[in-house]
Formats: sequence, C-alpha cells, structure tokens
Amino acid sequence: MRRDEGPTGPLLLLGRGRDLKTTPTGAVGHEQFAAFEALVDFYGGRQISQLETAPERPALRSVVGARAGSGFRAAFTAADPSLLAEDSLLYLLLDDLPVATLVSGQAVNAALSISGARPPGHRSEYPVNVCAGFTPEGTILTEVRAAGRAPVVTGPVAPSLASDDPLAWHSIEVLPRHAMRRARRIDVWRNADESVSVDVLFRDSYRRVDDIETVIHEYSVTAEIAPDLSAFTACAATGNTLPWVECSAAPASAGNLQGVPLDELRERIRETWTGPLTCTHLNDTLRSLADVPALLDILIDGQPDIPRTSQGA
Repeated sequence: MRRDEGPTGPLLLLGRGRDLKTTPTGAVGHEQFAAFEALVDFYGGRQISQLETAPERPALRSVVGARAGSGFRAAFTAADPSLLAEDSLLYLLLDDLPVATLVSGQAVNAALSISGARPPGHRSEYPVNVCAGFTPEGTILTEVRAAGRAPVVTGPVAPSLASDDPLAWHSIEVLPRHAMRRARRIDVWRNADESVSVDVLFRDSYRRVDDIETVIHEYSVTAEIAPDLSAFTACAATGNTLPWVECSAAPASAGNLQGVPLDELRERIRETWTGPLTCTHLNDTLRSLADVPALLDILIDGQPDIPRTSQGA
C-alpha cells in the first residue's frame, strides 16, 4: 500500500502471492505466482483508475472505474466468475484489495498527525460497534470525541519475517515511507490420520517518516480440519500485536469456526462475524482459510507430512 507522491497522493496497491509445495526432502515440488497492480484515487471516491494482473485476465478490465470498497468483491467476481470457481491465488489477492484500501488510511493519519493537518475529505463520523476497536467508550471513539480525529497507532518495531525456513516467504522489499504492507502466510499439511492442520501468520505494518517499520496488527491462527474437509474441528487465534486494549476481546471469536463447513466460510464470516467481539483484520485472516482445499489439491496423492505454503504480501 504505497503513496509514492506523499500521504495525500494516489494510492498504489501492489499484490503478490505464491503457492509453494515442498516434498519430504524439502525440495520444491510445485510453485505458482500471481500478482496485481492497482491505482486508486483515494480522495476522489476511491475509484480504481488502473488495474493490471498476472496472469492477465482481460475480463477484469471492466472493474476499472469501480470503487475500491464495498461492492468491489461482487464486481470483480461478476466480471470474471472463473476466478472464484478456480479457487485461484489471484482471487485471494483481489479479495484483499478493498480492505487494504481502507487500512491504508492509517499511513495518512500517521503522516499528517505530525503537522496537525487533516487529510482531504476528513471524516467526522465513525461506525460504532463494527469491531472491538470501535466500541462507544473505546480508545478510538473517545479520542474522536475529544480531538475530532482518530488516534494514531504507535505499534512496536516490526520483527523480520525471515525464519529458519528459507522457503517460508518469497522476496519482500523494504517498505518506503508512508507505505503499509499486509503479509499473510498459510501453511497446510496432512497428518498421519488424514486430518488437516493449518498454521497462519497475518501482519499489517506501516513504515513511519523516520524509516522505522512498525506492526499495526499481527495474528497467529491455528486450525484443524476433518479428513474429508467437511468442516473445521478446531480454530484458535492469538493477537501477537493489537493496536488498542479493546481489541484483546477479538481473538476468542476464532473459536466459533468449529463446525463451520469450509464451503460456507467466506459467506458465514461476512454475514455473522460482526460486532464488538470481532476484528475486521482477524476476519480477513479467517476468510483466507477458504483457500485451504485448493492448497491441498496440490499435495502429492494426499500423502501426509508434506506441507504446502500459500502466501501473499
């Protein structure tokens, strides 16, 4: 989520994802990439002025001019229904576009708070009880009433995403100033009893004007799925970094996935995971678990102990 012309300039969204399967020896058995680049007129109605994808999907040209907000998912799905039918990696990236647009406003608020300026089209009203952070007496709305603007998140310094697994992430460049990143890793494997285990890391981060990258939201999620992929048998979330004290109530909502069929996941979360005991960032993370069956399709003959990683950044 970049603003190369400064915090009040256009928003450039760059989405990149990789599906990767490793063999029992650690070798790469399958690798696939997808990407998109979108330019959003953030202060002119949040319309998408440019959209390019890899692989190319000519049908998606019709969404240029659409709003990068509510209704975008329906618009790009209607333009190219095969994206959802194929459980494609590109679908998972585009599914994040409207929320990434919304989240990117954090960079504007943080940059302009130094000068005390207000962003163009500054909003004076905020939704109530849309998530744990927007409770009526919570930190955000209390600050809005007192100062006329939302408070700025000051998260901890972002640790490196690198680990002892050199294949865990594709290459990720350093964020420029005024930019944010949404990083997600999904690891999937079959156990000896044919049940499926999932391990997820999700992070939204922001690079401040002093060139320090800080974490805004970070969740870890683990889930267990029945051998026949019919439903979740367990799910738990941990809030590694959350911006406000009220947000600590949200991770418990992940437990409600137990018993939810995978083919109903996206719709169920959008319809019922709402209110002050949830988190929109966690909901995005849980919705991405609908990609698990597509990940499992690439495992060699369903053999156990062959993890596969899907990730987007």
